[in-house]
Amino acid sequence: MQTQTAIADVATDSLVSAMALRSALYQKFQGYQFKPLLVRLQRELGIRAEEAQQLFTDLKTWMFLCAVSDKPLSPPKIIDEAWHNFVLFTKEYASFCQGFCGRFVHHVPFDGVCQSEESESTRTSAHQNTLNLIASLGLSGKNWLMGSSSSCCDGGNCSNSPGGCSHCSEG
Repeated sequence: MQTQTAIADVATDSLVSAMALRSALYQKFQGYQFKPLLVRLQRELGIRAEEAQQLFTDLKTWMFLCAVSDKPLSPPKIIDEAWHNFVLFTKEYASFCQGFCGRFVHHVPFDGVCQSEESESTRTSAHQNTLNLIASLGLSGKNWLMGSSSSCCDGGNCSNSPGGCSHCSEG
């Protein structure tokens, strides 16, 4: 419950403020460590230890944005790859989500299964919301570069689906 209150304190109706990145909650996210994920990122993505550490830092920033944003978001490709790898550590990922985000953050790929106009609109909206956040918060570095909207497998266009799974992923 304390995490939910802290999240509500830094969230806004439209955009997460730059001050949120200086908040105690953000610092809590950045203090989280999980060495097995760093090792996996190096091995699976073929990157050096320093690159894996920066990617992990950016992944934690991404998870923070998912926790405080009231809009669907779509990560940059390399951060999405890191997210895919984190999700594979199911117990650790679920514990992180509950402890840091106050809820489980679902990973919902836009994989072409649900091609309705509404899903395309959601995908485009999530992509634009993310571009807006990146610009407004001044996030920089190669991990924050966004390509064009495409499928999760092709371009890292997955959604955090605030409030639960999207209609496309419901049985």
